Amino acid sequence: MMHGTVQDPLRLAGEAERASPSDRLFNRWMPVGIGLGFLAITLAAISAVWVVSDLQQHSRLVDHTHQVERHLLTFQGRFERAETARRGFLLSGVPAMEATYRTSAADARASLGQVGRLVGDNPAQQQRLDRLRVLVLDHLAGLERSIAAIRRGDGDAARSDFRRDAATGGVPAIRTLVGEMIGEETRLLEQRSATQAHTVERLYVILILTGLLILPVAIGSFWIIRRHTRELARSRDLLRELNASLEDKVAERTVDLRRANEEIQRFAYIVSHDLRSPLVNVMGFTSELEAAGETLAAFIDRADEGAAAAVSEEVRSAAREDLPEAIRFIRSSTEKMDRLINAILQLS
Repeated sequence: MMHGTVQDPLRLAGEAERASPSDRLFNRWMPVGIGLGFLAITLAAISAVWVVSDLQQHSRLVDHTHQVERHLLTFQGRFERAETARRGFLLSGVPAMEATYRTSAADARASLGQVGRLVGDNPAQQQRLDRLRVLVLDHLAGLERSIAAIRRGDGDAARSDFRRDAATGGVPAIRTLVGEMIGEETRLLEQRSATQAHTVERLYVILILTGLLILPVAIGSFWIIRRHTRELARSRDLLRELNASLEDKVAERTVDLRRANEEIQRFAYIVSHDLRSPLVNVMGFTSELEAAGETLAAFIDRADEGAAAAVSEEVRSAAREDLPEAIRFIRSSTEKMDRLINAILQLS
């Protein structure tokens, strides 16, 4: 008998498989919600990558504008230095001033070339640059003429060229064009900076939304993991209890089977003993009948030698044929019965 504390294994298995409708609903829809949350996070991450790429593009444009402004200011400074060195050379004739002029003029041309490479994507700035390049080349040509006049010792011609340059307004025109180009770049800088700031705001919005999405997904994932952990622990406990119950059931069935086996053995022993006792009697009386039949047959043989008519044919046939045949059948059946009894004993 099982103890009262051992529960039915089938009932324990049913408890392990049973789930309330709310649990089934939760198990069905919670993973779907988590999957949709991860999908939304993935889309938000893709949007964030796209916005970051856009932000990098705007940052490159802003940096490009700063580079154009810096090179324009560098050109203006080098041009002004070349003009100042020309004037100093005209007034003093010091060779160092000429060297300063030529270095500043070369640097101004280099800066102008760098500006040209940077504004190649802006048609309006390219047009201004073309006009600026013409003015600069004309003005530098005038500077070269005045310097060449000073080197020849023709101060009047040099001063005449200087006054002519001042009268034509080449330097103010160059300054005006440079100012227009810087103003255009300043306008582009404000526009691109505003776009960059708007992109940064979009990035912040996406990051905030992503954070808001991550929070419920993380809470849901934690809840599912915790719930499944509890279910696993409960299933483990039920399985342990089920194993214990099964062990008790197996022990009980083993005892019952051993008891039934012992009963079968006792039954087989009793049956074989009860069957063998009459069988031995039958076998013994069969031997007696066989001996009696042989005596009867000898008597008939002696009677046939003295008076054959004294014994009828019926008696002769019964003694010599029917009786031996019946004894053979009885002996064959008893031997078969003996084999069956031995088989029952061997099976038990």
